[in-house]
Amino acid sequence: MKKLLLLLMAVFTLGGMTATAQTSLTCNAEFSVQYQTSNNIKFTPVVIGDSFNTYHYWRFGDGNLATGPLPTHLYVNPGTYTAWHFIVRHNSAGTVSCSDSFSRVIVIQSTTPTCNLQAGFYFYRDSSATSPLTYHFQNISAPLNSTDSIRWTFGDGTSSNQLHPNHTYSQAGSYNVCLRIIRRNPNGGLTDCVRETCQQVVVTNPCNLTAYFSFYRDTTSNIPNTYHFQNQSPGLSSSDSIRWTFGDGSSSNQVSPNHTYAVAGTYNVCIRIIKRTASGGLSNCVSEFCKTVVVTTPCNLVAYFSFYRDSLNTVPNTYHFQNQSAGFAPNDSIRWTFGDGTSSNQINPNHTYLQPGTYNVCLRVMKRNTAGTVSNCVSEICKTVIVTQACTIHAAFTSHADSLNSRKIIFTNTSLSPAASATASWNFGDGSSASSWNAVHEYAQPGRYLVCLTVRLSNSCISITCDSITIAVPTPDCQAQSAFSFAPATTEPRTFHFTPLHINSTWQYTWTFGDGTGSHDISPNHHYANPGNYTVCLTVYRNGSCASTTCRTVYAPTVPTCTAAQLSFALYRDSIIHNKFKFQALSTGTLIDQVWTITKLNGQSPVILHQNNPLYTFPDSGYYRVCLRATFLGGCVREACQVIYIAPMPATGCTLQLYPNPASSVINASVYLGQPQMIHVYVYTQLNVQVRELHQQGVTGNNYVSVNIAGLPAGTYTLKLVHGNDVCYKLFQKL
Repeated sequence: MKKLLLLLMAVFTLGGMTATAQTSLTCNAEFSVQYQTSNNIKFTPVVIGDSFNTYHYWRFGDGNLATGPLPTHLYVNPGTYTAWHFIVRHNSAGTVSCSDSFSRVIVIQSTTPTCNLQAGFYFYRDSSATSPLTYHFQNISAPLNSTDSIRWTFGDGTSSNQLHPNHTYSQAGSYNVCLRIIRRNPNGGLTDCVRETCQQVVVTNPCNLTAYFSFYRDTTSNIPNTYHFQNQSPGLSSSDSIRWTFGDGSSSNQVSPNHTYAVAGTYNVCIRIIKRTASGGLSNCVSEFCKTVVVTTPCNLVAYFSFYRDSLNTVPNTYHFQNQSAGFAPNDSIRWTFGDGTSSNQINPNHTYLQPGTYNVCLRVMKRNTAGTVSNCVSEICKTVIVTQACTIHAAFTSHADSLNSRKIIFTNTSLSPAASATASWNFGDGSSASSWNAVHEYAQPGRYLVCLTVRLSNSCISITCDSITIAVPTPDCQAQSAFSFAPATTEPRTFHFTPLHINSTWQYTWTFGDGTGSHDISPNHHYANPGNYTVCLTVYRNGSCASTTCRTVYAPTVPTCTAAQLSFALYRDSIIHNKFKFQALSTGTLIDQVWTITKLNGQSPVILHQNNPLYTFPDSGYYRVCLRATFLGGCVREACQVIYIAPMPATGCTLQLYPNPASSVINASVYLGQPQMIHVYVYTQLNVQVRELHQQGVTGNNYVSVNIAGLPAGTYTLKLVHGNDVCYKLFQKL
């Protein structure tokens, strides 16, 4: 039975679907469908009531699978899907008696407008804040409009409507932080496009100690295999307790020790630091860090170099070549060849090319022994240098609003170009563009727009600059200033949030809720004790000659019961990360709380996620039991469980994940190496222009690479990472 299950699961995984040949007339996979809603389909086989040894497998055509005789499936997106039903029956001896497959086309119609809003955020402790418990929350929701309603709740009873708030917690603890976004229509009213996401923030009293070290072979030592270990731990004080273990049974308490290994081998070197209190006692602030040191018999020479064009450009096409060879000593033999018939023996030479072209530049290094004789320890590396004509253009522009129409903006191109043949193209940030040298553009709606100017002299000489402009919202007339919208709370249908369509802190707002109560808050919340229709009025006073009142009817419903509520859920695999899934709760009523439990079926402790429709990355392949325990509006609780299989990670040359993404100052990557080798990192613009370069000696195991991008303009970039024969590419966003 296990082999058959794995076979059918393999069929689900493959892109092509081939019907299984029917081996007996006792199996019939035909089925009918019933639309519970426009996109919630119930599947019913023509033959039901099968015995316990009959197995049903379903593929719904949108990447989701199910087992069992009577599944129900919710299609998230409209479209045409082919659903398959596979049936396998076993006899009493446990062998396959018969099997059959059947497919049917499912059409899902679009019934509601698309809401492409995705709420998301990340957070980090603010290391520069006066209070040690201050956190910065970064809103990464997309696509986010400047008019959208934003509300943060920090789990300690406080909230914020800022885009990227800072929040200081009064004490350590675990807090559920939620971001809720509501899309506004062009008139400023709230729509039904609402997204909310929550994350658990564990606030601890900071331990600002982070153990870290680097090491290198001491090439000046007369004793082979001597290494210098450099303590680079942030937060280290001179009084802290330090202990090194070198993996060969020896240890040290020095800050940055030297150590000689007796024999070649692989050693796990660890540094452990304990922070001391003001009285000299050991505290609970402890940090430990380990690295693998591979001790080999030299040759420890690895040739490498970088290069860049001389930015001063005193002599055209002059390049600087930087020798970055690992294990290089000043007395080693060195030879550069520049690909144009010339060479050099300098350590870091400059070279001027007489004309543009593509050149193969090589660095060859030979190790000398103590007697000064060239040894057989030789390393060579070559790189391609593309020499182009110097690009001296610099894009720039100014802008100002038309005196009669504030939405009409006049753009003046102030770019410096050495030739009149340069061309310009404008992107105004609202989907429109222009190709004139100067431009005039009128915006249809108020808002904040990113305007970019591209000046091109040739395909290899391009300059881009961007800047944002703000189109102000016009002041409404007096009668329209009191218009407002309202929406019920998610968990309490008789609690409403009221929002004026026009908000100005200098105006006076007076609300009457129709039940004898009122408020002077700008955007109040109000709970109705009893169901019924209520007349809500908002009076807005702007000045002595401008005041208006608007009234609307609000219906407070009877809270429904949940005795007949049903619960299930669906899983959606991430298109890039093989073992990452999104869980989607499916119910016939309103859910106010979700608790997900994920347990691997081998006795491991379960993982509990207390959040709505979470994302989860499975740490390993195998079978998992996933259970959702949900609370409905009305108080009843239901539970639904599924057993799913996570296939092993497919073999690929390399998988690259960048964090954080988007990033503002530093982009990080984690690289696993099976053996020590150089790691090369390059950053390119969208025009394939290299703007960053980093080279790092990698060790066996996990390696962490950090690239400084603080000086780059905002935009989209590509990070290329090379180690051995593996080349990885990944896009990231610079804020």
